[in-house]
Amino acid sequence: MTEKHRVLCIDDDTISLSFLEETLKHHYEVALCVDSGEALAAAIRFQPHVVISDFAMPGFTGADLLSLFDNLPETRNIPFLAFTAHANIENLTELMKNGVRGLIEKPADPEFVLETVAYTIKHPTSI
Repeated sequence: MTEKHRVLCIDDDTISLSFLEETLKHHYEVALCVDSGEALAAAIRFQPHVVISDFAMPGFTGADLLSLFDNLPETRNIPFLAFTAHANIENLTELMKNGVRGLIEKPADPEFVLETVAYTIKHPTSI
């Protein structure tokens, strides 16, 4: 049996995390992290193929996490997808400049989430 790809989902909102888990669990191995302060350690342990992270969180924001991930050899090559309700062209441009590989806007369509994750895993360095 083929090993499933791993997806780490980070969000301070448990409803959003539940949505992502339900959407992804039949296709991927999923780990959830509700505390952004624990996300880096979770990523090092879990070694995901892609991270989906909210960007407006208390503590470490998604941008903070992306910067932390970029500074460690164990996590710097993990593609990051932004999961946010605050999508606009300025935010998207800033996210892409900082290394985000894609955007999933809340509320999200499950098929779009699956397609975006599949594309990101297949093309981890593409935008």
